[in-house]
Amino acid sequence: MSTLAWKGLIGGEPYANPYWEQVMAWLVKGCEQGRELTAVDIMRAVWEKRMQLGVVEDTETGIVHCVVVTEITNYPSLKTCTVILLVGERLADWVHFLEDVLEPWARENQCKTIRGWCREGLERVLTPRGWKRARVLMEKDL
Repeated sequence: MSTLAWKGLIGGEPYANPYWEQVMAWLVKGCEQGRELTAVDIMRAVWEKRMQLGVVEDTETGIVHCVVVTEITNYPSLKTCTVILLVGERLADWVHFLEDVLEPWARENQCKTIRGWCREGLERVLTPRGWKRARVLMEKDL
């Protein structure tokens, strides 16, 4: 049986971190459905410390099973942590890291909310964990 571990919010130069190759593959996959950001855009924002990136790794094999990208935003009356991208496999094995690690980290950074865009399948997983639907994003191509 494998052991999954949160490997923190990482940053820095790509060659200084053993996860970057796997991270980039997950970012490419995660960006396939959206048009706002590419994997390169996210990597640049992480290197520039405008976004944060964390991974869940199998400590026995070194395989990354999840990548989460966050961005802290200071609105005039609210500081929030937004999950920009959440992509991976074996969701049931690592979803608890959102509560155990990511939520406390957001609180330590004085965030009052944590939010994220997600697909309906993830909504079903997050709702029993205290997340609620706040809005529906509508879009039209011009």
